[in-house]
Amino acid sequence: MRIFININDKRIAELNKLGIAQNISIEEMIGLAIQEYIKKNQAPDNRAFGIWKNNQSDGLVYQERVRSEW
Repeated sequence: MRIFININDKRIAELNKLGIAQNISIEEMIGLAIQEYIKKNQAPDNRAFGIWKNNQSDGLVYQERVRSEW
């Protein structure tokens, strides 16, 4: 998919310098920046949902036991 964005001349010049120094294209730099943004802003993984369903212990007994360890 193609997306068109406006980047001012000063930023383009800065990106060109970085690209030359790092031997990568502006397109690759923008792709890496987007990848990093997504990585930092993803919702947390909620795999713990339902983790207690197969536990035969009483939840209150478990809670009291854990709190007694404090």
